[in-house]
Amino acid sequence: MFKDLVDTITGEKKKQEKKKVAGGVAGGLALGSLFGAVAGLLFAPKKGVETRAELKASAEEGLEKVKEGVDVIEKKAELTLEQIRESAAKLRESTIDMKNTAEDVKDDVVKNAKNAKEDVKDDVEKNVKQAKKDIKDDLN
Repeated sequence: MFKDLVDTITGEKKKQEKKKVAGGVAGGLALGSLFGAVAGLLFAPKKGVETRAELKASAEEGLEKVKEGVDVIEKKAELTLEQIRESAAKLRESTIDMKNTAEDVKDDVVKNAKNAKEDVKDDVEKNVKQAKKDIKDDLN
């Protein structure tokens, strides 16, 4: 059970790393697209007013894409965090159950040891009495 929970948590960490890399790649692509658009507009044979308008529109479009990407990453991160919290709660619950079971087993072992001690004591006393009786009978 612990191994499953650890694997779940470990798998989530790997997914998080992949998502982080994917987010970085997506951000890089968005920024690259934005810089490419800016460079293209700067070197295009257009009037300054048109170029600035296109730059502004391109920048706004790039910014919107970046915001959407960030929103997607935040939502995935929230889901992943919730899964980790659930796994941690299950692990805590399992640990408490195992602790309680161990305490029950310990109590049973102590009880059985005490009972065995009493049984041995009773048997020894019984055998000593019998031996005394046998010796007394043999002497008579």
